[in-house]
Amino acid sequence: MTNITEGTAVKGFLRLVSQYGSTSLFATVLDFGVFEIALKYFAASAVIATLFGRAVGSITSFLIHRHWVFNHVTGLDIKVLLTKYIIGIIIGTILNLGGVWLLNEVVGFGPWPSRIITSTTVWFIVFTYNRLWVFSKGRNITTQLANSSVVHEEEHN
Repeated sequence: MTNITEGTAVKGFLRLVSQYGSTSLFATVLDFGVFEIALKYFAASAVIATLFGRAVGSITSFLIHRHWVFNHVTGLDIKVLLTKYIIGIIIGTILNLGGVWLLNEVVGFGPWPSRIITSTTVWFIVFTYNRLWVFSKGRNITTQLANSSVVHEEEHN
């Protein structure tokens, strides 16, 4: 790769991460707001409050991701896109529920520290999932990972 191509790729990736992060921040504010309301006004457990917050945040994230973050990927079948995204929501929700349960119920952390630690960890997993599989045109995650390792091998040779 040339330095210009590498620089362009890095700038594109940083732009993508920036947009994804901004979207995540907005959706997380909604998510955590619903979490707090469920805890405070509905006496929900930390796990149930997480479920409600995740639902609101996930719907918000999908709409913004589709129309702003990954708008450069065109021609995707909306049914396939939604199916993949919903699978990611389910994975992220299971990871969030499990992490909050583990940290809050087993380890003994408070609801907020449990939620923040878990959400931050899951964010990186879900970003990678969305970038490589959901909002990717014409390639699946296995192909992308294989191509990524080929590029790295070529760079080292």
